[in-house]
Amino acid sequence: MKTCVLFCLVLWPLASCSPSLLTRIYDETERNSRAYTTLDSCIRLTTHRLTGTDNGRQAEEFAGRLFLQYGLDTVWYHPFTVHAWQRGTLSVSLQRPDFMVLPSVCLAYSPLRFDGSAELVDVKEGYRSDFDSLGGRVKGCFVLIDLAAKPSAQNLHRSEKMALAVEYGAAGAVFVNDVDGRILLTGTASNTSELLDIPAVCIAREDGQLLRRLMESGPVELRIQMTNASGFITARNVIAEIRGSDRREEIIVIGGHLDSWDLANGAIDNGIGSFTVLDVARTFRALNLRPKRTIRFVMFMGEEQGLLGSKALVRQWREDGTFNRVKYMLNLDMHGNTIGMNLGGREEARSFFETIGRRLKERYAGLLDSTALYQPYQPGLDDPRLPRLIKEFNA
Repeated sequence: MKTCVLFCLVLWPLASCSPSLLTRIYDETERNSRAYTTLDSCIRLTTHRLTGTDNGRQAEEFAGRLFLQYGLDTVWYHPFTVHAWQRGTLSVSLQRPDFMVLPSVCLAYSPLRFDGSAELVDVKEGYRSDFDSLGGRVKGCFVLIDLAAKPSAQNLHRSEKMALAVEYGAAGAVFVNDVDGRILLTGTASNTSELLDIPAVCIAREDGQLLRRLMESGPVELRIQMTNASGFITARNVIAEIRGSDRREEIIVIGGHLDSWDLANGAIDNGIGSFTVLDVARTFRALNLRPKRTIRFVMFMGEEQGLLGSKALVRQWREDGTFNRVKYMLNLDMHGNTIGMNLGGREEARSFFETIGRRLKERYAGLLDSTALYQPYQPGLDDPRLPRLIKEFNA
């Protein structure tokens, strides 16, 4: 399974790990991986895994049962109570030059109540320079913003674009998805996990194109109506542990968020990540591996609503001293079809990955698919010859 091959390649330079052991790990995951089958079972049981709902609680218990079934040393739940947002009703309609209801979804932390109309102005990719180019025209208007950026540009997260919309006095934000097929995207629009004063919605790429064509001919006016809910919820991170041998006080964390939004089954975001974490735990036990350091596997809840579970766990670990014992954290999020590595903005990790990539390129020039090297020194893993490459790497 590609995801476990990625796990092996990332951790292998950090510890004394022989090529023969890596081959055993690779063979085990190729032959006996349960990641996709258990993910499928969870999806059929829960439909979605929104934090604080019955579906979310079912997913927590499902993950806990798997950890126990795989025979980990200790399995426990970390409960937390937080204030969170949940969607209600939404209508986005074109008012001028004609009337039309636009399919849409509300982005998290939009107001609990909103009903208003405003002219629509286009801020394109939503950079500060795009807002500046419109002068004072943004104030009091709804802004049309692309979720994506040009291929050559570094994109901002939608919450960062939303913060700019608020700063420039917009009355609301209409995000345009970058995927064909009338697909809508949901997610948070707040970079503070606090309620926003103005609404944020997402519409399909095709409807964004329609609105832009209409704006070429004259003013376009939209009406946004929504109701949402906000209150305290209780959820649980799911944690399992394999105790280390001679350095058990030092902790390696391998985690991913188990929760998902409520509009789909969350197979990609982040089923493929969290159920890979579960299968990594299974592989350790299946091969009877006993690492030097303690490994904690964490299924985080509340990530989609603003990293709620991970923030709660970090607070507890800071209070009880666990935090200072953590030496490394590997987070798996939407990575199942691995074609390379991305630093995710963490420049301090650049030299580490450049070293791995450079050694692979020097030793296996011409063998790795060049299309997989989509970032400098970031090796592709989607290659049928990878087991042999793993065996030879330390030769």
